[in-house]
Amino acid sequence: MNKKIFVAIPTGERGRNADFYDYYNQLIKPDNTILCSAHGSSPARSRNIMIRQALENECTHILFLDDDMVFEPNMLNKLLAHDKDIITGLYLLRNYPHLPVIFDKEYVNGSCQYSFLREGRSGLEEITNCGFGSVLIKTSVFTMMIEKGY
Repeated sequence: MNKKIFVAIPTGERGRNADFYDYYNQLIKPDNTILCSAHGSSPARSRNIMIRQALENECTHILFLDDDMVFEPNMLNKLLAHDKDIITGLYLLRNYPHLPVIFDKEYVNGSCQYSFLREGRSGLEEITNCGFGSVLIKTSVFTMMIEKGY
């Protein structure tokens, strides 16, 4: 399958971490990759705009990256290799206590429990929920959501 990746960076009016762009410029991007950023006060609105653009450009995947992330140059290829509908890279909250932004339990009220890092954990793990700071999503997920009226 030919992959067409849409790399989406929702930002405020200013980037939060100037180092982000050093990592971003080193990110290995497959051919057919579209790069986009949306500036505004609402990250959710910016993400929705970029999802629409990814669908209009017939992309197969959208990679959301927050402008305070750091990552290895081959991060995108590692995520693509797992061929999952939704997959996140491991990253931590910016503020103390720096919890991983992954969740392994959902409660009836919709809140989620952080998944804590423990010795011996490594590799791909199934989780309940994740943040959008570094997440790769197949655009078919959004197409299905639209078809179901979400």
